[in-house]
Amino acid sequence: MKKVIVLVSAAFLLSLFSSAQGEIRFGAKTGVNFSKFGGDATLDDRTCFHIGAIAEIPISVTFSI
Repeated sequence: MKKVIVLVSAAFLLSLFSSAQGEIRFGAKTGVNFSKFGGDATLDDRTCFHIGAIAEIPISVTFSI
C-alpha cells in the first residue's frame, strides 16, 4: 500500500512540473448552507458557514486539477 501511495504521489508531482501550458491560480471560497428537516421528526433550522481555499493547476489545455 505504501508503494502505491509513493507511486501516485511521484506521478502527481511529475505532472505538476511538466505542465507548461499555464499558471497555477489560487482563490478563496465562501458560502452558507441552510438546512431544514420536516416530517414526523421536527428539528430546528440549522445554518452553517464555510470558508476555504482553492487552487487550479492546469495539466493540459482541456484538463486541470
